[in-house]
Amino acid sequence: MDELLIPVEGRGAKDENLDVGMGPACVIDAKDVHRYALLLEEISEEKLREKLNFQELEDAALPIDYWLEEGEEIFAGYIAPLFEQLKTFYRVAASNNQKVLVWYS
Repeated sequence: MDELLIPVEGRGAKDENLDVGMGPACVIDAKDVHRYALLLEEISEEKLREKLNFQELEDAALPIDYWLEEGEEIFAGYIAPLFEQLKTFYRVAASNNQKVLVWYS
């Protein structure tokens, strides 16, 4: 699961020259973009749903504090569609042999 945090959250190698105040950007080279695109493609909404535990999310005190009440709506309306967009983003970047920057602003 830790390896997934690189393409999802940008927890990989950082470039200190690309910092605008919220930390440096994570730079993912083209060969890793290909690997992450394949890795992300293996994860379906059904697989995400198998790991989904609203009680654990509630207990983790994440920024959203109403997982038990609205978790299904959040997952179906926000998390699952954005994850599909992320998969598409990496697929397109891989097909164009591009690097990816994960930059917080």
